[in-house]
Amino acid sequence: MRVLGVDIGTKCGFARLSTDLPAQAWCIRLDRKGESEGFQFIRLRNKLNDIQEAHQVTDVFYEKVAAHKGTRAAHLYGGYLSTLLTWCIENNHNYMGLPVGTIKRFATGKGNANKMAMIKAAERVWGVPLIDGDDNRADALWIAACGAVEELGLSLNSLTITHERYAEECGRDCEKSKPNTAIGR
Repeated sequence: MRVLGVDIGTKCGFARLSTDLPAQAWCIRLDRKGESEGFQFIRLRNKLNDIQEAHQVTDVFYEKVAAHKGTRAAHLYGGYLSTLLTWCIENNHNYMGLPVGTIKRFATGKGNANKMAMIKAAERVWGVPLIDGDDNRADALWIAACGAVEELGLSLNSLTITHERYAEECGRDCEKSKPNTAIGR
């Protein structure tokens, strides 16, 4: 089983967790200066297709945001969400939105944890190189983990395979570079 967590936003975080492979996380900026906003949705769809081709995800979890900082943010979130859900349906993926407070509580024990607390919690579980100080990657990992544990019944320990642990368990050298380079930033 391969679970994808998506932290929806202009800086979009993605994480793939699996019971048989090291965790991976990425972050991409969906907007580009001077482009029509419509290109952001195409870029998101293309990134989802790249992830699917490389990782064959089966289940998708995303952060279900109820309040936004402004009208533009709400409109963009709606467009990103529509793009994600359409992609999930077209690719026969199970999908579910998880409330922000539920994810934060799962990660830190506090439903109102700040970005730094989420980053530190993710670094303790998956390691500093994978997170690289990026709250979008940290959030995406916690979204995937929360969904996999709370909704699919997997154990968190089974989803915390690091590249080092994977190398030890499978008895071969795994690439020691940053794991997020497989698909790019």
